[in-house]
Amino acid sequence: GRLDHLQSALRSLMAYKKRTGKQVLLADGKETLAILFPGELCIADVKTQKLPLLSVLAFEDNSVATADHLRWPLNKTKLDLDHPYTLSNRPLDEEMWTQCDEGKIGMYLCYEEGEL
Repeated sequence: GRLDHLQSALRSLMAYKKRTGKQVLLADGKETLAILFPGELCIADVKTQKLPLLSVLAFEDNSVATADHLRWPLNKTKLDLDHPYTLSNRPLDEEMWTQCDEGKIGMYLCYEEGEL
């Protein structure tokens, strides 16, 4: 898809989430993105799915994330927009989770083809 359409969709969904307080997920056959605000937790159950990649990304400057049951756990890790990188990771067991401690973050899951 087009980058301008993706940016518009993300910003529209974040505004909807802010206005309604409802959980927002974007998903297709290969990828899932959960948008998390402060205090929100997202748990990914991978018992029946091979999940090769999890990334945590910032949607707001000075965001902070915690994630566990991963090869490289995150403990109140600061994510800045001035350093636009994602923190990629691998699951250790059948369940992993990510929490937004501050700011706004995304929990991005990338499945192998046909695994979602």
